[in-house]
Amino acid sequence: MKKLLVVLLALAMVITMVACKKAEEPNTPDTPVTPDEPTTPDEPTDEPVDILVIHLAKTATGDVHSTINAECAKRAQEWIDAGLISEYQLLDGNGDAPTQVSMCETALALGVDYLTCCPTETAGSEPVLTKAMEAGVPIIMINSYTTTSVQNTAVVTVDDVQGGEFLAQWMVDYYKDGGGYIHAQGRMGNSAAQQRTEGIHNVFDGLSNWKMLAELECEWDATKASNFAQDCAVRYADELTCMCCDNDNMAVAAQLTLNSLDRKDVLCIGCDGIQSAMAAIKTGELTVDLMQPLEGQVDGAYDLLYDLIANGKMWAPGYVYIPWVYVTADNVDQYYKG
Repeated sequence: MKKLLVVLLALAMVITMVACKKAEEPNTPDTPVTPDEPTTPDEPTDEPVDILVIHLAKTATGDVHSTINAECAKRAQEWIDAGLISEYQLLDGNGDAPTQVSMCETALALGVDYLTCCPTETAGSEPVLTKAMEAGVPIIMINSYTTTSVQNTAVVTVDDVQGGEFLAQWMVDYYKDGGGYIHAQGRMGNSAAQQRTEGIHNVFDGLSNWKMLAELECEWDATKASNFAQDCAVRYADELTCMCCDNDNMAVAAQLTLNSLDRKDVLCIGCDGIQSAMAAIKTGELTVDLMQPLEGQVDGAYDLLYDLIANGKMWAPGYVYIPWVYVTADNVDQYYKG
């Protein structure tokens, strides 16, 4: 018992001496401490990072969203390797708004720290935003938006109204005498299809020498757009001058159909910049495409996310626009990877 008491007294003396020594040593960080500048340790801590980032994908299929998904995974892996985050997951909305909302609930149940999202529909995917906000989880929209996204968070995308205007304006500049056009719309529940339609009408509706012959919701589907082009070529014959499409899959399919009908005079223009469109321009089957830089949209979103995770800097709500690019035979080699 006495030996134990002696040991305890000795240990208490050592602790007291260490505490006194610590109190006497001045705090001398590398950077002087000011009210506006937090102190930083001289050496990084070895505490493990526990940060989960999840991307709520619109779909896991198709060239556009496969590219976006791959770029998100690439950026996230770089962050994991650098020790900025610990884990990344992709949850697939399967092109369906209720499924995407369910995937958001799954992400929140997993304890997600940060979300990115490619909304499936403007109104249908709005609960994704509201649920994330209610849970206090920061979320960034990529490529499209929900009903109140712009008022509440960052939306990194192209200006789709401008994109529609660019589709129409290229045709106006090419066909100097005007003519009759048809328009293959995307899925009209989606913001991109809504705004590209708005942009197309902004240009054509104000021109007396242009007439819309037909407009059909083809839901991004190449087969529907191809059938639409074929039907219009027969129905309108020489009245048909050109065709605007809300994405590349539809434009490439429609142009190939028109070419096979010996209507190469009817040019199709689409937008996205997918590789099948680049290949068609390379071979001369397609004349022009409007490219939205998908990697640039992901980079823009992840730059904002990095500022929050690494620097505590929250982004301002609103659009972050990535510029469109016309692609023709003159510059296709910059973008074609085949």
